[in-house]
Amino acid sequence: MTRVSFTNRRTRLLAAALAVLFCSGLITAATTPEPAEAAADFRKAFPIAAGSSVYNSRHQPCTVGAVLKANGFFANITEVQRKTRYLVIAGHCGNNGQDIGLEGHGVVGRIIWESGDADLAIVRVDPSVTHRPHCMPNSQLHNCTILTTVSPLATGRIFLRSAFSGQPRSFPIQGTGVPGADESFCTSGATTGINCNWSSVPLPEGFGAHQAGAQSDGLFLEGGDSGGPVAGRAGQLYGIIARMGNDLGPARDIMSYTPIARLFQEQSGYSIAPPN
Repeated sequence: MTRVSFTNRRTRLLAAALAVLFCSGLITAATTPEPAEAAADFRKAFPIAAGSSVYNSRHQPCTVGAVLKANGFFANITEVQRKTRYLVIAGHCGNNGQDIGLEGHGVVGRIIWESGDADLAIVRVDPSVTHRPHCMPNSQLHNCTILTTVSPLATGRIFLRSAFSGQPRSFPIQGTGVPGADESFCTSGATTGINCNWSSVPLPEGFGAHQAGAQSDGLFLEGGDSGGPVAGRAGQLYGIIARMGNDLGPARDIMSYTPIARLFQEQSGYSIAPPN
């Protein structure tokens, strides 16, 4: 009978244990995302959510920070109006009137508003409208009608990490707020993925107006993360990524973000869109 050495047996047991951890999601629950996570297809698919990857008219990537709906009677008369959605992005991602696209899907919307004071912009995304005939087979006249389906292309959800599997998935946005004094909170960027190692700090000089500051332990923002959501681990929305620190300076691990309250101060006719 062939004997297995103790060393080989220990190696096999270790490999098996690591495989179990990997499959259960415990290893992937680390706060540093793999590059494949940041560039994953879910960020480039419908429905668009906070954390989706979009691009501007120069084909430069940005991240969606929130999905809104318009409030008020005159903005909700027709089903098309009720299913129209509005993306919040960083103001420096594009100018008013420019198109915004989703990789693999082409242009999905157009910037309709840009703040004059804060780094914020809003993109209008019209819903998908499909028509199909529907005929009554039992009718002697075979009466047919045209059925119209109107579906929003974006929802009030956010890409964060599951507490159970450690894998990224979309969650309904749980309202808005501000980070707690000792809270570790998250960003969800198209380039760097999900990082929940941020904590509030005062901003150094040189950052823009109407911005709050945060510092990360070991993972920095990169180009393409601009506009992404700043949120609590449970999905409460705090703000929109505005700027990263200087790569060569002492503020490299600092980011600035525009508090979501600033958006609603300037544009009070919107609210977070439904999650479906």
